[in-house]
Amino acid sequence: MMSPFDRTWRLTKLLLRRDRIRLTGWLSVITAATLLTAAAFPGLYTTETEREQLAISMINPAVTALVGPGHGLDDYTYGPMMAHQMLGLTALIIAIMAVLLTIRYTRADEEEGRTEMVRALAVGRSAPLMSALLVMTMLSGAIGLANAVGLGLLGLEGMNWAGSLHYGAVLTLTSLFFTGVTFITAQLAETARAASGMAIIAAVGAYAVRAVGDISVDILTWFSPFGWLLAAETYVNNYVWPLLLTLFASTLAITAGLWLAAGRDVGSGLLHSKAGRSRARKSLLSPIGLQMRLQRTSILVWTASLFLLGVTYGSVLGDIDLFFSDIDFMEDFLPAVEGLSLTDQFLSVLFVIMAIMASVPTVMQLTKLRSEEKKQRIEPIVSLAVSRGKLLTSYMVPALLTSVIMLSATSAGLGAAAVAVIEEGRPFMEYYGAGMAYLPAVLVMTATAALLIGWVPAFTSIVWGYLAASFVIVYMGNLFQFPDWMDRLTPFGYVPAVPVESAAILPTAGLVAAALVLTAGAYIGFGRRDLQQG
Repeated sequence: MMSPFDRTWRLTKLLLRRDRIRLTGWLSVITAATLLTAAAFPGLYTTETEREQLAISMINPAVTALVGPGHGLDDYTYGPMMAHQMLGLTALIIAIMAVLLTIRYTRADEEEGRTEMVRALAVGRSAPLMSALLVMTMLSGAIGLANAVGLGLLGLEGMNWAGSLHYGAVLTLTSLFFTGVTFITAQLAETARAASGMAIIAAVGAYAVRAVGDISVDILTWFSPFGWLLAAETYVNNYVWPLLLTLFASTLAITAGLWLAAGRDVGSGLLHSKAGRSRARKSLLSPIGLQMRLQRTSILVWTASLFLLGVTYGSVLGDIDLFFSDIDFMEDFLPAVEGLSLTDQFLSVLFVIMAIMASVPTVMQLTKLRSEEKKQRIEPIVSLAVSRGKLLTSYMVPALLTSVIMLSATSAGLGAAAVAVIEEGRPFMEYYGAGMAYLPAVLVMTATAALLIGWVPAFTSIVWGYLAASFVIVYMGNLFQFPDWMDRLTPFGYVPAVPVESAAILPTAGLVAAALVLTAGAYIGFGRRDLQQG
């Protein structure tokens, strides 16, 4: 009699081979970001006095909500500093990674028919799900081990081997916990999009619950896995019991996912979608209207998230001068301009960050065209009375509208909060206008993605690397003293840094012209090339 787990290892090897580049990429990027950040600390905070000043500046609700509570602030060596500033945010990124990959190996494979084909062979019923669990366990362990060994080998003050292994264990358990959560949502929802949305909301919601618990209602901290793991006090006390609690919860979640999977049919979900309208709205009769409807939930979630991001940034502006006035490294981090307060200088940095964040959902919206092409859903459309130009337009227009909505949301959030906390500050429209000044740069980034889709669709993912590089250049350029010409490698470097610099028409016009040229090139390429699959 066949076991439910027959051929699990063979399927595991298949997944590892199929996604070897993707898995290696996640491992490399997360590990590199961790080690490069840790290695930069000795150059940024060279004396004990600077570290003490930084520790004092970190004692405020905004920072606590963003990165978690500080432990070891009375002896703020590089170990406690690393755990305080990086561990929480890295854990959140790893949680999102776990959601995306687990959905890919479970509900997405099922939705595209691969799971049904596999289970038609001599394969155990639970083998596909178990192979996904094994792959995620291997990746989680590899990330934890690589980060632990890397941090231990750096040998920085306060960064001992015990704390480094503890740091790696936190990352591993975060990944395993949200793998289990995603196992559950993959059984509940009928589509990969709904399942991933539910799991990401759970991850972000857990982080938000931890933030509220850390700054006001203490009991809420214990309703979040992030609260448990940050309470382990990595590099300070290295408590083990929060790790065991997370491991136990992860085991329960994974077991629940396996149990739910055994009770449903392939392709179905335990939560059924409600019936739609009997007659479609007129807006759905156009390709653009259809795309806007399909992306409506994603747009709403991103809009709310970026608005809250803006509010979070704006809420700390009233205390910027107090927190950073005595910290020497801020002189390198911010563009030095006489006659302007630290708040105004800090604003120029915040607007760049928000613009890059607003670019993410915009580019995601456009790259769905490439995803649909890989799933062989484009060819039936263009075989009808729909031209390729019209098809591309149906993705370009929603993406452009999304860019305006996202940048407006985050700029409005920052402006509203800044007006509330800064006495005798700038009017709301100045904050809003300074944020919206980056719209042409976001349009150039969107047009770059369109150009890649039009000419070299296999390399569409390059746009994400370009966006990440743009973040490093414009955000960390002053700190690491990058040459001025590097700013010109990214569209965000051409936007005047209001309010540090005066607004200028010429750079804006140049960026708009560049976006138009890139978009025209995208239409030409998409109209000429062959459709690709896979």
